Amino acid sequence: MAEFISFGETMMVFSPESPGSLKYKHNYSCKAAGAETNTLIGVQKLGHSTGWLSRLGKDGPGEFVLSQIQAEGVNTDHVQLDSCHATGIMLKQLRSHGETSVFYYRSGSAFCHASLSDAAYRFLSDARLFHFTGITPVLSEACKKELDKILVFCRAKKIPVSFDPNVRLKLWKNKDYRDLMKRYITLSDYVMLGAKEAGIIFGEASIEGFAAKIWNIAPSLSFLAIKNGAEGAYVYDKTDAHFIKPYPCTPIDPVGAGDAFNAGFLAGILEGQDLKTCGRIAAICGALATETVGDIEGLPGREELMYHLASSPLPPER
Repeated sequence: MAEFISFGETMMVFSPESPGSLKYKHNYSCKAAGAETNTLIGVQKLGHSTGWLSRLGKDGPGEFVLSQIQAEGVNTDHVQLDSCHATGIMLKQLRSHGETSVFYYRSGSAFCHASLSDAAYRFLSDARLFHFTGITPVLSEACKKELDKILVFCRAKKIPVSFDPNVRLKLWKNKDYRDLMKRYITLSDYVMLGAKEAGIIFGEASIEGFAAKIWNIAPSLSFLAIKNGAEGAYVYDKTDAHFIKPYPCTPIDPVGAGDAFNAGFLAGILEGQDLKTCGRIAAICGALATETVGDIEGLPGREELMYHLASSPLPPER
């Protein structure tokens, strides 16, 4: 049994040891990276049981990814191994001014042929929360079909659903997925998205304007979080709205901060925390994730989170 389950692709990622053009790089480090597993690992580290539904190639990269995710304590019993299709690959290119470019080699990957077993659905039936991102349905028609089936299943079983559009324009290519992202927002109980992503999906607006547009199309939403990087975040429920100040940190690598924010926010939901506390936990997790190179290395454990929560008490009510 796992409290928190997600469905999505994780790739083997190659990162050069120094900034500059890949044309001149010879030495790379290898990691596993995917938005869904970043969030799963973050929730797992905070003391909740997690499970990953996915498909990998039955190859060296697939074995590498699987072992990395298993090592973090995530249940991988329902990750399928595909002997006909390869594991997705991603290359990172680092720039001296801190920007990162990515190159995907995931078209036609094993995950693009995902089809869950009956046992995977039985496993999902015991979850307290299912999480997905907007990356999954744009990878292939098979991914979208399976995701839609999962969402119907969750609704029938009354399993709450959380969603982060996690817009990747490189994956959208020449297609417009804005209406699809809006549809998934309406099907979700909890939504977390970046301000820039909101701008892509809904057009130009203020943070308050984005929130109004989201509540307008999804009035049954329980919690909404709009992430704005170093500027902080805004969290909403049906009656309240709170600005969440950015937690102090010394950022090194911002990649994975949004997934870490999600992990903290959703862990708070699993614990029955109030909206503002969920936002504070999320801000701490997001900030700490930026202080190391890599997507998951800075994710806090339970004890570390409690220390930081105690170090940043809520201001007195006026």
